[in-house]
Amino acid sequence: MALKRKEEDRFDRVGAELKRMNGLLQKILKCVQDRHSTPQKPAELPISSLQQMDAFENIDDNGYSNVVNYFQYIGSFHLKEAVNLCLKEALTDAFTRSFTWWGREEGHRPLYNARLTLAIHEAVCRNRHFQKPTRSEFQVQMREALRVAKERHRSRMRGPRTRTGEAARINRDLWSDERIEGEDEETNISGTIND
Repeated sequence: MALKRKEEDRFDRVGAELKRMNGLLQKILKCVQDRHSTPQKPAELPISSLQQMDAFENIDDNGYSNVVNYFQYIGSFHLKEAVNLCLKEALTDAFTRSFTWWGREEGHRPLYNARLTLAIHEAVCRNRHFQKPTRSEFQVQMREALRVAKERHRSRMRGPRTRTGEAARINRDLWSDERIEGEDEETNISGTIND
């Protein structure tokens, strides 16, 4: 009886240890799969309203971590490009009008202390293609990215620019084989030698 009891105890311990090891292996497998998979764009992005921005300020740690991982995945080989890409994914161009870096202008919110900015900072600091930026380097690039996003929105609102006059005629005639008056035989419109 005692021998049988010892064997049962031993089997129970082995079974418990196998369960623990199996659980550990499952966790390791999940980590490996997550590391090699492409993160999906979080549902919180892009932010296009003050309500969404306020909701992002109160996002849970898991959601915040997903956003940082997504920004890190976007990455780049240069700080400027990384910040631009992250901000472009984070905020709609139209919504960037609601912000200035310090928020000093009437009706504008500050971006320097937003949780979204912290997420972008954390992501670019993790980038292995360039050195971790200083706070001032990051600030310069964020301010520039914000300016570029606002300009991109203004350009869209203006609509496509149309070429007029000589520039339009040159653009239409660029691939024409007809000679333009005043152009010598050896050069084309742009002044390069023909092949």
